[in-house]
Amino acid sequence: MEVTPETVATLRDASPEATTETPAVEDGVRSQLPSGRLLTSKALDALFAQGSFRARAHLAADSDTVVLVALGQ
Repeated sequence: MEVTPETVATLRDASPEATTETPAVEDGVRSQLPSGRLLTSKALDALFAQGSFRARAHLAADSDTVVLVALGQ
């Protein structure tokens, strides 16, 4: 999902670092992943987790794009 530059600034405050990990998305979504480096951190994940939902967040290093994989009930 694309977010505003202000939101990206807030997400970057979570100190994400570059990763070689590919987000665990469904095959139909994989082709839509942003190209280039992705950033992630436990603090970034925590911004999207709530209640019984766990989240793995990846922030595109070169755009205002977030890849979010969430699981919960």
